Amino acid sequence: MKDNQSGRSMMEMLGVIAIIGVLTVGGIAGYSKAMEKWHVNKTASQISYIVAHIRGLYRGQMDYRGLDSTSAPAIIDRTKAFPSEMGSNGNYSNPFAGKVTAKVSGKDYADNKNDNGEYISHSDDMAFTLTYTGIPRSACVGLATIDWGTGSNGGMVALGINIKLDKVTLHTCLKSSNPATSQTLGNMIICEGDGVMSPTDAAIGCSSEGNNTMYFKFY
Repeated sequence: MKDNQSGRSMMEMLGVIAIIGVLTVGGIAGYSKAMEKWHVNKTASQISYIVAHIRGLYRGQMDYRGLDSTSAPAIIDRTKAFPSEMGSNGNYSNPFAGKVTAKVSGKDYADNKNDNGEYISHSDDMAFTLTYTGIPRSACVGLATIDWGTGSNGGMVALGINIKLDKVTLHTCLKSSNPATSQTLGNMIICEGDGVMSPTDAAIGCSSEGNNTMYFKFY
């Protein structure tokens, strides 16, 4: 009598294992992409929240005097200008585990006094900057290409990638003939009047090393 045996051959088993491996890798990649998109959306939501609260806090003021690097943490904590999950006492983190800071765009007022000890106001003090560190490249591109709005209604003055905005004034931005953009890796700025940063420019400015610093400057 012929003995009938059921089962899988070695080749069939290897094929099944290979399929499982492909599905697993695809699932992990899809999960990672979904999480990064969630983090980008969360970061954008944080920025919108912060901008609205800081503007509201200084609505009756001529500028953002007092929001210097020394006083900002106390002001932020006392007025809840940052979402609570971001931290406190100057130790604020973004969804990518990088740091977040906020300060008046001009120099700290402690360094700007005349001979009578009076504070000297500068036009750049009418804006403030948010600094986000530790941003991965693809997330950096995503955040850079968001239409944050410009002008007195939107309030975006400038967006910088891996370059500080301390000396980037509105006047400098509007006089730029090349959308305030330097086509060099890690040296990218876009300013009011230039529209939304293109994906191509953002890809140039965002470092592939995955540790980008982004500067958002608002009225």
